[in-house]
Amino acid sequence: MYHSAIASRLASAFSRQSEFSIRIKSPPSRFAITQGPLASGLESALTVLHSSNGLMLCTTSFYYSYVVCNLTTQKFMVLPKLALVSKWYHRSRYYCLIYHPKKSPYYKVVVASFSFDSDTSQFDVYSSESGSWKSTVASTPRIPNPWLVYRAVWNGAILWMSCRPGTQSCSEHDHFYVQFDIDAERPTTTGVPSTGYHLNGILYFGECGGHLLLIQFPCHNATEFRVLEMMDRENKFQWTVKYRVGLQPLTSPQRSTCRFLVISVMNVGANEDDLAVVLYVPRKVIQYNIKCKTLKVLCDLAGSDFSTCVPRPSMHSYRFIESLMPV
Repeated sequence: MYHSAIASRLASAFSRQSEFSIRIKSPPSRFAITQGPLASGLESALTVLHSSNGLMLCTTSFYYSYVVCNLTTQKFMVLPKLALVSKWYHRSRYYCLIYHPKKSPYYKVVVASFSFDSDTSQFDVYSSESGSWKSTVASTPRIPNPWLVYRAVWNGAILWMSCRPGTQSCSEHDHFYVQFDIDAERPTTTGVPSTGYHLNGILYFGECGGHLLLIQFPCHNATEFRVLEMMDRENKFQWTVKYRVGLQPLTSPQRSTCRFLVISVMNVGANEDDLAVVLYVPRKVIQYNIKCKTLKVLCDLAGSDFSTCVPRPSMHSYRFIESLMPV
C-alpha cells in the first residue's frame, strides 16, 4: 500500500480519467468506489490485497468476502466464501493473485496461512476455471515471525520469505522461505543461505523482468543500498549483489543521509537489465535509473508528512494496468 498522500494523489488522478470515483479511506490501503457500476455492486469499502496483470484482489470490510475486480471495465467477481480455519491461521493469512492472460484466460487466488507454533501451513487455492476452493495442509519450515512475511511471484511459483524480528543484522541469521508451485498447487522446500552482507530491514522483495530481487536497508550508510538477485544454480539458490545504488544526489548540506522507501522496481528499457527503482523520499516520488544514474520526479508530494524510513510489511505497492480482460 502506498503512503496515504501517495494513494490520495494517485487515486485522484486515476478517477479524473475514468468513469468512476475513488475515495481513499483509513488505512490508505482501503478505498471506496463512489460512482460507476462497482459502486452499486459493492456497498462496503475494499482493501487491496494483491494485483496481477490488470486484475485486483480485494477484500470487503472485516475480510468476510474476497473480490477480484477489473477497475478498467468496472467488472468484478465475488469469490465463494472461504471456510474459516483455526484462529492462528486466520490471523496470519497472506494473499496472492495469479493471472497470466497470455498463458491462460483463468486466474488463481492463493491464500497461505502460516503457524508460529508448528511446522505446518495451510494453502487455499481458488481457480476461476473450476469456480471453487481447494485446501491443502502441508509440512513447511516453521516461520519465526508469521506477522512479517514478504511475498514474490517468480519462475512459476510464489515465494514467501520471513526475516527474524529485531535489530540484528540480516547477515547474522537465516531467512525462512516457503515456495508454492502454482501449476502443481503444492508447496516445496527452498533452502537459501543468508545474504552475508551487513544489511538490516527489507525494503523490497519482488520480481522484475524475470529476476527475483532483494533490497535491504543498510545499517550504517543511508546514502547507498545494494540490489541483490536470487541465482538458481541447479536448485541451489543464492543471493548475489547485482547493483550498488548511490543516493548522494538526494542528500543536502543539512542532512548527510537520505530517508527513503522503495515502492517498486521496474523495467524502463529494451533490455531486461534496464531497471529503475521507484523511491519515496520526503515530499516526492522519484525514479532512479540504475544504468544511467539519473533521477526523474514522478509525483510531487509537497506538504505531505514522511514520518519513518523503517520498512513495514504493510507497505506494498500494487501496480494498475489497464485491461479489458473479463473476470
